[in-house]
Amino acid sequence: MPISEKSMQFLEEHIPELAQSAVTQAYWQTLASGHSVLQSENGIVYEVFPDGTRTIVKKIAPPTPVRVGEKRVIRLHGTQVGKDRGESAPQRQTGTEPAG
Repeated sequence: MPISEKSMQFLEEHIPELAQSAVTQAYWQTLASGHSVLQSENGIVYEVFPDGTRTIVKKIAPPTPVRVGEKRVIRLHGTQVGKDRGESAPQRQTGTEPAG
């Protein structure tokens, strides 16, 4: 049964909160099962353990702030990722380095 445009828009508007809920649930389920999780905070990646302790894994570049609805072009190894086809407005470009 096809979904109406109104229903589709309603569902799309709730994707961010559904995604956040799923990530939070997975985080706690992983810790509850006795495994560790990785967490990024203030430019540092931590490994968080079920007992609440955490260790530094590595330092990373701080997050890039992005406004809701803002589009970015990310260049990785000379290719463009995330560029809308046929769009004539200039894009803000963010250079990123591969992890390693």
